[in-house]
Amino acid sequence: MAFSPASDAKSEADWKVWVQKLSDRYQEKLATPSIAHFIYFNKLGESAFVDFQKRARFVKAPCKTCQLKVTWESQHSVLVQDLNSSHKMTFKVGQSETFAWKKNLYFSSYEVDSRKRLRVFIHDLSDPDLAKKRKRRFFSYDPQSAYVAQWVWLPSPRSIKMQRSDGSVEEMSALAQLHFSMGDEKGSLSVYDYAEKESVVREQDNVLLLFRDLSNGRQTYGAGRFMHLDLGKKVGDIKTGDKIRIDFNYSYNPPCSVSEGFHCPLPQDFLNSDIQAGEKYDKLH
Repeated sequence: MAFSPASDAKSEADWKVWVQKLSDRYQEKLATPSIAHFIYFNKLGESAFVDFQKRARFVKAPCKTCQLKVTWESQHSVLVQDLNSSHKMTFKVGQSETFAWKKNLYFSSYEVDSRKRLRVFIHDLSDPDLAKKRKRRFFSYDPQSAYVAQWVWLPSPRSIKMQRSDGSVEEMSALAQLHFSMGDEKGSLSVYDYAEKESVVREQDNVLLLFRDLSNGRQTYGAGRFMHLDLGKKVGDIKTGDKIRIDFNYSYNPPCSVSEGFHCPLPQDFLNSDIQAGEKYDKLH
């Protein structure tokens, strides 16, 4: 694998700090591996019904009264009601605000994306696979798994129907592409508008890349991996032809790899190379 050095190249020490942060994050009590279900609210006043008996495959926590109504009650609070009793609780909107509903069953919520939608998570600490899900493994650092790519803006946003891990399809816009060489192979990755508003994306200084490669289903997650790319400047300040460094040592598994309550976009860009860098994946069963 040929690597063209760039002035913003990170060291192995930087990578080790990143690996430790990702590993520590999964050890937090209500980290992604504990998520058994989530709800999206598009506007205030919306309600959703959760029947844990129908979610038995995902929720292991004991729950005698398993039917709940969850309502985005106000800008700062969510109401949870037990439909089989008078029991109800209100908790604050905020990523760090949580409360226990039943033994080993927790709720948390926070606002997401430019449309100010609310995402409510249900965490199950009774999952027998939770300890295994919390462990993260990575390939050894490989400086040859970094490349210098050329940024190319598309003439106009290209609409793409992106499949998600729950079987649904979401329409997204591709704004640009990153082209690079991987030895004898050519690689290309798309830059998407995840904020659903191009003006918001242009103000950001990082982008999320999704990719598949020949290692998927063997050493790495079958559906592909993600990678956040720090650009060092705003997306809107990048011009076609600018050189961007892509380092696959910083690729990681999507949240749906450890949480069936998460619905992730499935990478469409395929790289015809066996990328032995970044996060590995161990099947749970």
